[in-house]
Formats: sequence, C-alpha cells, structure tokens
Amino acid sequence: MNEPMQHTDPYATWCRPKLADLLGAVALDVEYTRASGAYLYREVAGQEVAVLDMVGGFGAGLFGHNHPVLKAAMHRLLDADTPFLAQCASRGSAGRLAQRLNALLPGDASYLTHFTNDGAGAVEAVLKHAYKVRFDALRRTFEQVSRDVEAFHNAHESRADELQIPGGLEWGRFRDELDEYNIAELERFQHRPVVLALKGAFHGKTTGALKLTFNKAYREGFEGLSAIHTQFLDPSDLLRVEEIVAGHPIRFRLPVLCGRTVEIEERSANAVILLALEVIQGEGGMRPVPEEALRAVASARTRIDLPCLIDEIQTGCGRTGSFVAFADSPLTGTEPEYVTLSKALGGGLVKLGAALIREDIYDHDFGILHTSTFAEDELSSGVAHCALDLLTANDGAMMRGVAVTGDYLLRGLRSLATRFPGVVRDVRGRGLMIGVEFTDLHEASPFFRFGIRQGFLSLVVASYLLHHHQVRILAPLTTLLKGNPGKKRQAILRLQPAAVISRAECDRVLAGLAEVFEIIAHNNESVLVGHLVGATPDAATRRNPPIIAVERPMRARRDDFDARIGFVLHPAQPSQLIDYYLPSMRDRVDPSRFTEWWNRMARFLEPDVVHTDYITANGFTVEASIIATPFLPGPMMEACQRCSNRSVASRDDWRRLEEMQDKIQDAVTFARELGDDHIPTTMVGLGAFTSIITDQGRSINDFEVPITTGNAYTAGLMVEGIAHAAELRGLRLEECTAAVVGAAGNIGSVLAAMLAGRVAALRLIGREGVDSVRRLELARAACIAEAPNAAGRITIHTTLDAVGDADIVTVATSSAESRLIGPDIVKLGAIVSCASVPSNLSGAFHDRLDDFVVFDGGFARLPGGQEVDCVGFPGGGLAFGCFSETVLLGLAGHDRSFARGAITPGQVRTALRLAAEQGFVLGELKLDGQPYPTGALT
Repeated sequence: MNEPMQHTDPYATWCRPKLADLLGAVALDVEYTRASGAYLYREVAGQEVAVLDMVGGFGAGLFGHNHPVLKAAMHRLLDADTPFLAQCASRGSAGRLAQRLNALLPGDASYLTHFTNDGAGAVEAVLKHAYKVRFDALRRTFEQVSRDVEAFHNAHESRADELQIPGGLEWGRFRDELDEYNIAELERFQHRPVVLALKGAFHGKTTGALKLTFNKAYREGFEGLSAIHTQFLDPSDLLRVEEIVAGHPIRFRLPVLCGRTVEIEERSANAVILLALEVIQGEGGMRPVPEEALRAVASARTRIDLPCLIDEIQTGCGRTGSFVAFADSPLTGTEPEYVTLSKALGGGLVKLGAALIREDIYDHDFGILHTSTFAEDELSSGVAHCALDLLTANDGAMMRGVAVTGDYLLRGLRSLATRFPGVVRDVRGRGLMIGVEFTDLHEASPFFRFGIRQGFLSLVVASYLLHHHQVRILAPLTTLLKGNPGKKRQAILRLQPAAVISRAECDRVLAGLAEVFEIIAHNNESVLVGHLVGATPDAATRRNPPIIAVERPMRARRDDFDARIGFVLHPAQPSQLIDYYLPSMRDRVDPSRFTEWWNRMARFLEPDVVHTDYITANGFTVEASIIATPFLPGPMMEACQRCSNRSVASRDDWRRLEEMQDKIQDAVTFARELGDDHIPTTMVGLGAFTSIITDQGRSINDFEVPITTGNAYTAGLMVEGIAHAAELRGLRLEECTAAVVGAAGNIGSVLAAMLAGRVAALRLIGREGVDSVRRLELARAACIAEAPNAAGRITIHTTLDAVGDADIVTVATSSAESRLIGPDIVKLGAIVSCASVPSNLSGAFHDRLDDFVVFDGGFARLPGGQEVDCVGFPGGGLAFGCFSETVLLGLAGHDRSFARGAITPGQVRTALRLAAEQGFVLGELKLDGQPYPTGALT
C-alpha cells in the first residue's frame, strides 16, 4: 500500500491534509470527544473541557448536540427494527413527513417532496426538475414549429416560383435553413441553460449546485462538468429581473405568407430555468437580501414565467424564528415553485434534505427518474418527525424562543459595534443566524489590514476565543478562499448557536468578543496571536491590552503619475515579517517558533501589497507597487532543490513547488489588476527567489503582463561594484583571478561572461553532479563567446576550495545558506561580493573588515535622492538591482518581457544604458544592509 505523507493526526494523513494544515496553523485542529446541548467537549492535559459551540453545525445544530428527545426517538426506531432499506415500497413515514412540511409552509400551494441525503442533493434535484420542465416545454414548442414549417412547405411548394422568399433563397434551401436554425436554438438551450443567482450565493458543492455557488475558488476547477450557465446578480439587479430574463431568449422561426411574400414569424421562450434565492445568505456573509429586491421578485413573478427556488437549507426549520425565513419576507405570498430544506430538518442527528416541488408544475416522470439509495429512509424520516414535534410544540414556542434569544444576542452585538466603531462595520441577521462584519481596519497595523483583506483574521479571532474563552466561533468558509487574485475577502464572524443557549451563555460570548475587539482597537497583534507562537499573554494583559502605535500606516495613493509597475518579492528573513506585520512581538517571540508558525500559514496566505511608492526620472513618474508573496526563503529553496532531482522528488514535493509558483503567478496577476484602462501595469518584476522558483520567470504567464527577473541590471551592478571595489583597493582587474560561486546559475553565468575578458583568470564554481557540471560547461562556453581570447584562462570547479587564492570572489547562488562563504576560506585582502538575497556571506566577516573588502552587491542609487521606505529594502536612497530594473523598464515604456529566462550580456548592457539615461547609478557598497565602513575600503 502506498501511504500518503504522514502527519501525527490520522485525519490529516488519510482525509483532508491541506484543511488539516490550515486548522493546525491557527490551532483549531482540536479533536472533540463528546457533545451535548450547546457544548462540545475536548481533552486538555487529561481533563475534559467544555467548549460553548456557536458554530452549530453551520445551521444544522439548532436543537443542540444529541438532544435527549431526538436521541430517544432514534433509539426507539432502532430498537423497533425500523426498516431502513425498503426501496420501491410505500414509505409511509416519508409520505407523512412530506405532508407535515406542506402544512408548515406559508400559502395554500401544495408541494410534492423529494427527500435527499443533504442540502446540495436537494438543490441538485431542483435543478434537474427545472431543466426537464423547461426542456420539455421547449421541445414541444420546437416540435409544433417543425410541424408548422413542414405544413407550410407542403402547402406552398407547388407555387414556390411565384413567392418572394427571404434572402432570395431557393425553396428547398429556405426550408433547410429554417430547420437548421430551429434545431440550433433548441440545442443552444440544451448546451447552455441559464440560472440566475445572487452574488455571494452558496447552494452546495455537487456538480449542478456548484454552478449556483458564487465563490470562484469553489467553482473554477469544475466549471466544465456542467452545462449550466449562471448569471450572478447584485441584489439591486433584481429590480430589473424582467429585463435580465428577456436577455436570454430562445426564438423559434416559422414562415407565414403575406400576399406573395414569405415572412418570418417568431415564437419566443427563454433559457432561464430558475432564479435561486437565499433570503439570508449564510456563506455569503450572513447577509439578508434587501426587502426591496425581494419585493421586485414577487412583483415580477406575476408578469413573467420565472421559476423560483427559495433555498431554506440554512434558514429553514426554525433557525430564524419562523419555520422558513421567506414567511417573514415580501416573498411570503409568492408560492415559489421550489423550496429546499436540510440541516436542522434532521435534528442534528441524521443526514436529510428535501426538495419541495409545487404540485402544478411537477413532472410525474421525475419521481421515477430521480431516486436515491438512502433517501426517504424510515429512520431519518422518524427523527425528522420528532424534530418537527419539538419545533411546533406549544404553538411553536421553540421558534419564538429562537427569535427572542436572537434578538438579545443581536442587541448585545450591536452595542459592541457602537462601542468599537473602528472595528465592527455591521451586525446583521435574524433569529440565531447572525454575522459580525469587521471594518477594513485601514487605520490599524499591516497585520490587521492584511488579515481583513485575506479573510484569515476571522480564523485568528476564532482561535483566540477557543483557547482563551472556550468559545467556538468560525467564519463562513467561503470567506477563507480566494476568488480572483488580489480581490478582497470579507472578514466575518458567524454565530449560529443552538436554540438551547441561555442568556448567560450569550453574555459569555459577548464578553469574549468585547475582549477581542479591544485588542484590535488597541492595535495589539501580539496579544491576539501570542498563543500561536509560544508567547501566550496572561489574563491581565488580555483584559487590558497595551495600546500599540501603528508603525506603518496605510499610505495615500497619488494620481499624478505616468506609468505603473509591480514588483513581486518575499520576506528574506523572519525579522522582516515581525518588523512589518507584528512589531509588537519584537524581542518577545522565539524566532524559530515564529518561523515554524509562519511557514505553516504561508500556503494559505495570498500576495499582499506591502508598499506603494512613486519614482521620478526626467520628469516622468512611475507608480511602483511592491507585492509580497508569503514564503520565506528556506521552504522556497527546499522545494526547488528537492524537485531539481526528479528521481527523488515526491509528488508532495512537486505539489509544494507548484503551489509556490501559482502564488507568484497570483502576485503577477494581482499587479496587473492594479492597473486600469487609463494607466495599465506595463511591467512586473520578480525579486529575490521568486525568479528562481519560477524558473527565471518561465512558469509565469507573461501574456497577461510583461515580466522581468531584474537579473540583468543586478548583474550589471555587481560588475560595476567589483570594479569600484578594485579601484578603491588599488587592484588592476586584468591582473586578478576571479572566482564566481554559482556560475551555473542565471546571474552567476552572466557575471562570469561579463568578467571573462576583464580578469587574468576566471574560475567557475558550482555543485558536484553531472547536471551541475553540464551547466558549468555551458557557462564556460558563454564566457568564451563573450571573450574568445580568455578560453585558456577559464576553468571549472565543483568545490569551494577554488576560492582560496582568488583575488575576487563573487557569489550568486540560489542557496538560502547564510554561512556559505566565510573569511576562513578566502584569501586575505580579497574582494568578496554577493548578489544572493538573503546573502550567502557569513556574519564572521564583520570582525574582519580590515582584512577583506566584503559587500552585498546589486544596489543602485535612485535618481535625485529618492528613497523607497519598504521593509526589507536597503534604504538610504538605495534599491535592489532587480527592483531598479523593473522601474527602469517602466520609465522607458518597455512593453515586452525583458530578462525572462537565461539573461545575456547584451541585456546587461541594455540595462546599464537605461540606468545611465534615467540617472540610476551604482550605490554605496553595503554589508547586511549597513553602509560599508569607509575606512575599511582605503
């Protein structure tokens, strides 16, 4: 047996590894061992801990966990040997349940019920039925039109020569084209039936239901599995729903005779089979659809043929204080064609859904065509009967209680929203289906702004409440998944507790949320996430969190610029992440523990605009948006190195590499989408390891927007820096031996080629192995092509011993090893430079600055003393060569990819020429981001 990658948790190993990783990253990967009433129970240090459950099975747990009456009913049914698999028989319990559901719906219409195993199955049944009804009607119209065309043809064929036929066609050809057109119209419907649904909608994840679910992340991998075309509408679009329906016509053509002229008459229908609505969108953000929009639908349905599905899977069975939510809305008198129920219908114990189809449109063949092995079973039906008994007892006292408790909780939450207006944007919902939406936190620190845009702040809040208050809250899962790259997600908390929750328990939830909102209002990231990184705050600090100043406030964007570029990078080291996102944790967290946590989180985070700046040269201004991908260098290089050896790389290794490449592609797409029709993004640069992990940009779709790796100008700056250092030390390059470590790489090989004709001897150094040696040989050939006379002075080496007596050592590797080159292996007085980010130079050089000239290369000085104040940038008016190259190309109006793939000396010379034209020059030599001591150079 081939076992998957092992985790300590069998659920992670054998069920849902990536979901388990996400839950583990935010410490929500707890295992519950018991459930009762409003509580789930887990083991902590050998003790059972009760957790107040506000998730409520995403709506299914209205009765609480293991309600004693429902449990007793289930026991009775099992003890009585109730039939379970009695298909193709008269199933009385299911019939009586369907009868009861009819009685509980508003209005006088009768419905036939198809029971299913879940909510998505109920939606799937509705889609199939709606399609069949519309297709059968269109087919009958098509057949009637075909008969009419045939009759017309036969009636007038004998005098066809006397008639004026449209388009001057021959009689037989005219009839053939009519038939072909009408067949094509019918097939157009078959291949593209239309459903209308709302933006934010969630109707399930089966093939058909998925097409009605708005979030693109759920749909995009499966779009081709269903022919359904869904038009997603804003609620305001429902005000013109008649116009929208009219925009999807099916028109059959037939001939009529006017005198001696044959004219075309149309018989019209439309391709819209269904309008799907949730009165309150659950996954869409616990968002009620505006009553004005629902009134428009109710009004339109009196005038046009628009079958309507009201999806009550979450809202139904008492969740909002009524049996169905639409009973308390303008839709109450519309008698929709379809209603779906599930979740609470099974009492939280059995899996049960129901598709209710209005009797007057019901297709009786459907009851034979659409069946299920487990649907209509007597056990589920019996438990559902008991659930309805509980709901309707004492004239619906339980549902009235839901409304009262929900009102109490809503009032408490709205009071918190008033108290924390900078944190809470909206509290909405009805009954025990409530959503709390955060503001965009634009005045808070980058961590909170990032968390809001990414949708993960809700998870961090959920984790805090679980571990500090033993309260379980989640966000709608939809908000945790990306739609399009760069598109903002909602940050929402979802409260759907059991009806048995008490006011005291509501107060406990409100107190926990008040504590969280205070932490956010005080901009204190460390208190909120401390438990995730081994820096758990004490109770006193949680109750009174210190106020933390915002170090990097959101900057206002300008509109006085001429061009746009994007620049994609990643954090070079954990300290940069802490400085930018979590400054309140400086010196308070173990770097290794923080790194471990961040690496788990990174795969679930999207690219983020961390800085926007404006750079001017020669009176022309470029807006530069710096977009960070979340990965640290270690995992990136590990993925590259493991996949470089195909014989040992596992499927999981390739998956991780592809995830990272996809994330960088998302960042490039994000950069493109920052542009507009007036000023598009004309170039996107790849910084640091983002170019390496995308195979020097080859895996990026540059048909969306041109890209560059920045390697050309980086190499040019390195050569200029080496020449400058040699001049300061009084060395003549033509008398020096140079060693290029990483010469088989992209920058290393072109550095070698640029140095080949300028030094006395050149050593190309790479790893051992056939592939590495082959690439070193290619680099040597490129050097000879650039400087033919140097052929005898260029040698290949596979160990670092070759740097020992070199006068110049330059490093350009894809290794994240910070101690690759140290003072113990290089010659006294040597010039040692590094183009790698992070640097491959040992920190031991700091104590030996009088013995060597050591610097990190690839820095340019921006024109006119301009500076980019971004975490991880060198500062002081300097910029990385890769960033500078992107800016140069934007300033020059370059509209094609530049240094993508293997760079050439010609591209290096082009980059240097553009730099001279735009006023970019070689920056001061630096080591570890600090200016090189002037005295050490002379």
